[in-house]
Amino acid sequence: MGVRAALTGDLTAISPDALSTGGYPPRPDPTGTPDYYAEWVQKVTRPFDIYSGAGIARIGYSGTGAFQGRGPSNPWNGFVQTASGFASSNPVDASSGTYYQEYEAEIFVPPGLTCNGNCNTWLWAGIGGCPSLYFTSILSGQGLIQSGLNLVGSGTSNILLAWEYWPGWPIQAINPPGGIAFGDEFETWGWSASDTNCTHSTNGAYACFALEDNTQGWYFQPAQALNINGAGWFPSTVEYVAEELSWSNAQYYWSRMRNGLAWDFNGNIHADPSSGTDPYVIATTTGSSGSILTVAEWNNASFDNPASPMWFVWNAAN
Repeated sequence: MGVRAALTGDLTAISPDALSTGGYPPRPDPTGTPDYYAEWVQKVTRPFDIYSGAGIARIGYSGTGAFQGRGPSNPWNGFVQTASGFASSNPVDASSGTYYQEYEAEIFVPPGLTCNGNCNTWLWAGIGGCPSLYFTSILSGQGLIQSGLNLVGSGTSNILLAWEYWPGWPIQAINPPGGIAFGDEFETWGWSASDTNCTHSTNGAYACFALEDNTQGWYFQPAQALNINGAGWFPSTVEYVAEELSWSNAQYYWSRMRNGLAWDFNGNIHADPSSGTDPYVIATTTGSSGSILTVAEWNNASFDNPASPMWFVWNAAN
């Protein structure tokens, strides 16, 4: 454990690698996204407690493991954006062309409500890795990196930190080292890297994750990766998702993900679909009876006319 010092001086002159090495969240564009940049300045100009732990996965690993969300009759709940558009929407086929390198999302930890039975819900953001046949036929060397919060428990909720590389890398969840409470403003981000030091790369073989509680004032620092050579990947989509891993008894939640940002390989910022120009699709979650369990919508309760922030709402038990 240590302390992440407050940044001073010209904050726009610091490189992305220097920011990630120091444990600072990625910097929004002060001209293109001035509101996001102002929030970022507030965070990086105050000290944070630092905690270390495993937080890096190797991209391209083809071992055992399973994605526990989307299926033909039970998709997860969330927003999927792609800079190059979609070839189709059922199943979602993302067009290739513009690839993302880094994502960031700010999430308000949902209220701690009791759940029905054993509950397991994950609120996360991530970069997808399939330019076509999205989540229906995963090819070797393509995958998804994702990180966020895991709400799990029986009767009441516990909050864990979580990240996953899929396919082949299991979900990892740990107790928040600095403490976390319902209602906290939480931040998660991840990026592709070329080495175990998490150096930013356009075709890196490693996935690096960082998580931060802006309310409590702590940062969870990625550890060194395993020394394994990996394959490249094709991250053509960014996801903002609420995923019920045990959907029949899923967590009752009402969550506001304030915003999301994504950086492409040229360093350009793509804000969440409501404030940016990237096309997007929305997935809902349905139960075995066909009823809608959860919905993703904008803060004006609209699917088609975006208005930030993003909302994730549990509708009804199934």
